[in-house]
Amino acid sequence: MGAKEHKANIKRMKELTAKIREADTAYYRDDKPIMTDRDYDALTDELKSLEQNTGLTLSGSPTQRVPGEILEELTPVRHTRPMLSADKTKSVDDLVRFAGTRDVVLSWKLDGLTLVLRYDNGGLQQAITRGREGIIGEDVTHTVRTFLNVPLTVPVREPFEIRGEGVISWANFKKINLSLEEPYSHPRNLAAGSVRKLDAAEAGKRFLEFFAFDLVTDLKIQTKCWQMDFMETNGFSVVPHVKLSRMDAASIKAAVEQMDSKHYGYPVDGLIMEYDDVSYGKSLGATGHHENRLIALKWQDELFETRFLGIELATTRTGMVSITGLFEPVEIDGTAVSRAYLHNLDIFDEFQFGVGDRIQVYKANMIIPQIARNDTQSNTFTLPMVCPCCGEPLAVRTTSGGTRQLFCENPHCTAKLVQKFDHFCEKTRMDIEGLSATTLEKFIGHGWIRNFGDLYDLEQYREEIVSTEGFGEKSFERL
Repeated sequence: MGAKEHKANIKRMKELTAKIREADTAYYRDDKPIMTDRDYDALTDELKSLEQNTGLTLSGSPTQRVPGEILEELTPVRHTRPMLSADKTKSVDDLVRFAGTRDVVLSWKLDGLTLVLRYDNGGLQQAITRGREGIIGEDVTHTVRTFLNVPLTVPVREPFEIRGEGVISWANFKKINLSLEEPYSHPRNLAAGSVRKLDAAEAGKRFLEFFAFDLVTDLKIQTKCWQMDFMETNGFSVVPHVKLSRMDAASIKAAVEQMDSKHYGYPVDGLIMEYDDVSYGKSLGATGHHENRLIALKWQDELFETRFLGIELATTRTGMVSITGLFEPVEIDGTAVSRAYLHNLDIFDEFQFGVGDRIQVYKANMIIPQIARNDTQSNTFTLPMVCPCCGEPLAVRTTSGGTRQLFCENPHCTAKLVQKFDHFCEKTRMDIEGLSATTLEKFIGHGWIRNFGDLYDLEQYREEIVSTEGFGEKSFERL
């Protein structure tokens, strides 16, 4: 089998896995089949055939139903090679100096949980976290087997290790956070918490993915790009990368500018530059902290001054009430930003807000609006302690993580009845386009929908809806 045909087969296997998973969700979760049993069986048979021909089985494959494994604790494991960091800079000029006259490889610096995968005799043997100082990690094989895209079997029989990042896409992060009683502030935290869960079945609900970025074992592969090809040929998703062949300063800076994280679906916090010549990179050695063969460019978070206006509360289906800071609109990266999510009551208290206070805001990783600090700290703003949905008093709960969150404890609060409104809007019922369960939860949480009649009177909230994250004029017009 040629390399081109092999890659085409892997691509087809991923397509089949996605189609079958979508059909499973529609059938088992939503009770709305999207294909006949015959079509479903045909896709499954094709996938099995490709797995036999390629010697590959991906972790997300419907042919490998991973049982829910629950551990009492994670087992410590020593790494075969210390997992050192990369030297860091915030200056592109340092990348130019690093490259010099050599070929380098530029890739995303993914923002998740770094993992090592060990393979032997054609199968995944162990998955290990970076752990303490990159020397002793934790065995998380049970959860990594539930990832969407990790090869469980490979056609290579000799032992090897691969490093990569366990991540959750921005799209899946938003979906998952809506269902959690304690939402996460960033996909990185959600990924780390999910990978280290003792219950594999629970981790399997988090849509985790693995992107390989380094072949740890010396398999006599001479360049970084060839290492990437080796990993991709064996079924791994590899971090997107580009080879820069002895480019001048202007060309390197242009290549860096083209790596725009706003157009990438996964969280990143910078770029990695590495020498393509593997032997040369190894000859440079390492410090106690980082390897000299690579360097990381970290994003600079540019701060923008604006004025605090107030707080917006929204109740979720779990009863947890989210807190969003509102401020005078400020343009960041070409878009007007006027709100930032505050992750819990403790963070709100730390800022000591008052209406009109001068605050500094930015986009974390050039994506998520955040409030960096409050320069005034007048501490004159009083948080409204009533549910925006039902008007009942709010309670303060301390979560298992030790943070304080607002909760509506009214069992009859409309925000907890999202499913009822979702059924009403379905295509087989009233067929209201543009009102998914996620959108309904936002609208109900803000108090814009309290009964079925309110669905037909949303025009009065047009201005607020259009300015809601993930919504706009076109979305509103669809309603």
